Parts: sequence; C-alpha cells; structure tokens
Amino acid sequence: MASNERSETFLAILCGLMKSATTCFINTLSRLKNQLITRCVRLLTAISKRYVLVPDELMEGVMMEDNYIFCKECGEKVFYTPANTVIYYFVEYPWYSAAQTVCECGRVQAYFLINNLEWELRWAIENDIGFIEIEGLPPENVLESFRNTMPDYPQYRTLSEQQEKEVLFFAWVMEHDPIERWFDGEAD
Repeated sequence: MASNERSETFLAILCGLMKSATTCFINTLSRLKNQLITRCVRLLTAISKRYVLVPDELMEGVMMEDNYIFCKECGEKVFYTPANTVIYYFVEYPWYSAAQTVCECGRVQAYFLINNLEWELRWAIENDIGFIEIEGLPPENVLESFRNTMPDYPQYRTLSEQQEKEVLFFAWVMEHDPIERWFDGEAD
C-alpha cells in the first residue's frame, strides 16, 4: 500500500507540475504572440503609404527645396527625411494635419501644415515621407495644441441644435436651387 500511496502522490505532483508548466508555456506564447502582433502593426504603419495622384506640372521644382524646422531643444535645423518624419493626415479635418519630426538630440516635435498644406503634402509624397491617415476628429490633445498654436484660425466646436438646423437647411437650398455658381458672385 505504501508503494501505491507514493505512486499516487508522485502522479499528483507530476500532474501539478505539468499543469503549471503548460500554463507557463501558454502564457509565454500569448505574450510572444502579442509582441509579434504589436511589431507587425508598427512595421505596417511605418511602411504603408497612401499616395494622392498629383499632376506632373504641380510637382515641378518640388524636390529641389529643403523642408525643415528648427529644434526647440538644441536650435539645430531638423530636415524632414523618411527616417525622422511622419505626416499625420486627418482625412476629414485636413487643417489639423501635422508633420512630426525627431531631432538628433531626441526632441520630438510637430508642426501644423495648415499655412502651406498643399505644397507640404506634395513635397512629402515626392520625398517619400510616411503618412498616417486618420479618420474622424483629431484627439483632444491635437485640438488643444492647434488652439494654442493657431489662435487666429477658426476652431472646431460642436454646433447648437439651431446652428445645425441652419447648416442642414443651407445645404438643402444649395442642393435644390438651380443656381450652379453660388459663390462666384454672378448669381442674381
């Protein structure tokens, strides 16, 4: 009997160890899988680019110009390159689009492109600067930064119910009115 009790005890300990080892193995695989997915997403984000087709006549002379900002930390020129710059392009709110750069000193900073948006985007495409296209309204920190940086520009805000009705009515009038050139100043 003593031999049977030892065998059962041994089997119970062995089963417990196997269960612990299996759980540890599964947890390790799960962590590795999550790390791999995170790295793949970062890699895909870094290498995926959507290009906008731009006529050749608009692209003339674009590559000859340098594009840079001054670092707020060390004061050096930071030239936009594919290695240190990415464009955050807000599809529905393009005026919030910004170029984010990393200086050699390690400072990460962004510059809103609103003042020269069309040229900046064409230059970025021509010079293989990466784009991250973002749908919807920018996060609150971007809106706040825009308010602080560009106080003279109109700011995003939620419309009141009455203002929303007025906008919808004006859109309906523009859609159903026979005048095709609303803003040309030639309408009677």
